Amino acid sequence: FPVTIRVANLMKANLTKAKLNGANLIGACLSEATLSEATLRYTNLRNADLRGAIFEKATLHRSILAGADLSSAQLKRADMRKANLKNAILAKANLKAAITEKAQVSLF
Repeated sequence: FPVTIRVANLMKANLTKAKLNGANLIGACLSEATLSEATLRYTNLRNADLRGAIFEKATLHRSILAGADLSSAQLKRADMRKANLKNAILAKANLKAAITEKAQVSLF
């Protein structure tokens, strides 16, 4: 069953290899959290605080990251196919080798 955690404080949490498919994490604070190799397909991270979070090799396929703050996030080799990144803040985010095919992004 999908998890619902609204406006939760998971700052610096270690969620390596966590299975969070379909989770509702609207507005959650995951700044500096480690989500390496985590599976977050169809996860709603709208307006979440993801500053400095580590998503290396994470699967964010079709996730909603609209309005999320991904400043300085590590998204190396993350699968972000068809993710919604509209109005997301990506300042200093590392997207090296990230798969962003058909992702929705707003450019300012």
